Amino acid sequence: MTVDELRAMMVCSVAQSAEVLDISRNTAYDAIRTGTFPVEVIRIGRRLLVPTAPLLRLLEGAPINNDGPDSAQAIATADITCAPTLERRRHAPT
Repeated sequence: MTVDELRAMMVCSVAQSAEVLDISRNTAYDAIRTGTFPVEVIRIGRRLLVPTAPLLRLLEGAPINNDGPDSAQAIATADITCAPTLERRRHAPT
């Protein structure tokens, strides 16, 4: 994925953001889980999405401000929550 392709999107997957950041997908998920991923992540059910505006600012060298109008918090609703970490669900044996 190129930066130009990223600009055409409002959100991207964790795998796409990892590709643009030149890190592995596993490294990206580990960073999300530990809270060290450089931008906030949106959780919709089990799906994780990365808003492209803060990601593009990061790639352009601008400081990241997750409190701005296009941050993950600004577009979150009751059904969409920001997920700084991944939660693992443990299923009881049946």
